[in-house]
Amino acid sequence: PTPGQAPPVAAPRPAQAPAQQSPVRQPPTPQPPTPQSPTPQPPTPQPPTPQPPVRQTPTPQSPSPQSPTPQSPTPQSPTPQPGPAGPDGDGTVPDRDVERVAARQGWPTWRRLLRRGVALVAADDTPTRLAEAARVVQTPVSTGRRVLVLGSVGGSGATTTAVVLARVLAHARSDGAAVVAAPGDRDALSLALGARGSCTTSSALTALAANVDRVEDVLATTDVPHLRAVTRAGVDPRAVAALADRLGRRHAFTVVDGGMALYHPAARLAHAVVLTVVPSVAGVHAASAVLDDLVKAGVSTHRLLPVVVDTGRDTGLDASRAAFLLAGRAQAPVTVAADRHLAGGARLDLEALADPASVSAWELAARVVELAVAAR
Repeated sequence: PTPGQAPPVAAPRPAQAPAQQSPVRQPPTPQPPTPQSPTPQPPTPQPPTPQPPVRQTPTPQSPSPQSPTPQSPTPQSPTPQPGPAGPDGDGTVPDRDVERVAARQGWPTWRRLLRRGVALVAADDTPTRLAEAARVVQTPVSTGRRVLVLGSVGGSGATTTAVVLARVLAHARSDGAAVVAAPGDRDALSLALGARGSCTTSSALTALAANVDRVEDVLATTDVPHLRAVTRAGVDPRAVAALADRLGRRHAFTVVDGGMALYHPAARLAHAVVLTVVPSVAGVHAASAVLDDLVKAGVSTHRLLPVVVDTGRDTGLDASRAAFLLAGRAQAPVTVAADRHLAGGARLDLEALADPASVSAWELAARVVELAVAAR
């Protein structure tokens, strides 16, 4: 400045805004950890790790000496020996089984119902055939007629056929029928009849020889009012023949079960001889041989009636074919249809037979009556 002048006044500087300061980072203050309660987690199932088996070496033990303790003798029950298994295993058929088999129908329930339904919409000649057979069975007779039933081979159905004939005759007639068991019979006829009581050949002959008025009281009874039976015939066929002759004087028909006694003395006295046949090759051959023997013994072919009993077994030769093969040997053969009720061997009930077997039974009885009435 010039001397004597006042010094210049400096212009005021504009105020400056305070400079912005960057924030100063402070290091975090370490905090002590807060204890947290662990959250329970469900255990994760781990498959078991297979471990090899550890072989244990047995440690030998030295036996410790034991002082014998006195024991009182214990009674021992005897050891069971093999034998019968009880009342149901001693060879006797229990009554409950006998009744069950006797109540079995020839046809199962479904088939009986089906048969009834078919009969409503289709023609059925069963009633007509049964009525015609019943008419013939009721043919009057002036004297008692004797019928002998023989079996061509064992198991051909002679006893069953005899019982069928006796039941049909007694059911259709009011003048009575009697049936005599085969020699050596093992109660087969008694079971099939459902006989009440027992009667032997000797007791029946004794009653007849004494002229007992009520011989029927000596004979075994059945559920059919007009049917009586001799259930035990012994082993002498001659006594059976004599009994059949005397019973024939008191009953319209007497049926004798001859069994396998092919040379039965009653053959010559019989008005009709029925020969039961098994539908098989062996059965037809056996029947043919028996027919030859009967003819040689003096039995007329007009009185011989082969009856082919169908057992339901597949023998390769059906009943109709077997009947055809025997047609020229005697009277035209009759066939009896297979039936569950007949096969059971228990008490026979005509009402339980299936329609084919029922028709067979009545038509067989009709043929037998025709032969017996025609015989002299």
